[in-house]
Amino acid sequence: MKYIFPIMAIIIVFMGASSAFASNVEVNCPSEVNVGDTFDIVIMIKNNESLSGFECQVNVPDNLKIINVLENEDIRKKASNYYKNDFSDRNGIISFMLINEPIKSDFYLATIKVKVLKDSDNTTIHITPKAADKEANEIKMNNINLKLNVIDNNINDNSKSNTNEGIFSKIISFFKKLLGLGE
Repeated sequence: MKYIFPIMAIIIVFMGASSAFASNVEVNCPSEVNVGDTFDIVIMIKNNESLSGFECQVNVPDNLKIINVLENEDIRKKASNYYKNDFSDRNGIISFMLINEPIKSDFYLATIKVKVLKDSDNTTIHITPKAADKEANEIKMNNINLKLNVIDNNINDNSKSNTNEGIFSKIISFFKKLLGLGE
């Protein structure tokens, strides 16, 4: 009898932990990009619930620019007037509400095309999802903070050209000395 309460407490903790994030966001995106590149952020929802309402905010830093958003057309059609896709250069939101038919499986949300404008020490993309079931109960979801490594090829090209200038000047100097032209 004295073990019943500790065992029940352990069961309740495990039940809570398993349902803490019943649905999750999965993002496919490169971890390293070059200045001038265009890349895709693909957002998938791994869903174990009966999801009726959903909202996903995306924020990018000022060294990136959102240039296009490809959405899930099936969800747009099902949600009809209850669908919103509103993006600017730096942030945006996709939200929908399904009144008749909740989603009960994994689904593709969107592909966000982003251009790298310049280098930055802190290039982090923030994705904040919120979801609800048909009774408007919150479905907990994980926030995503994607840290990107941005490479500025112009810096590398300048250092290469400086190295090449050094090599060429040494070669020219060598030939001048060889031919007796001075230096």
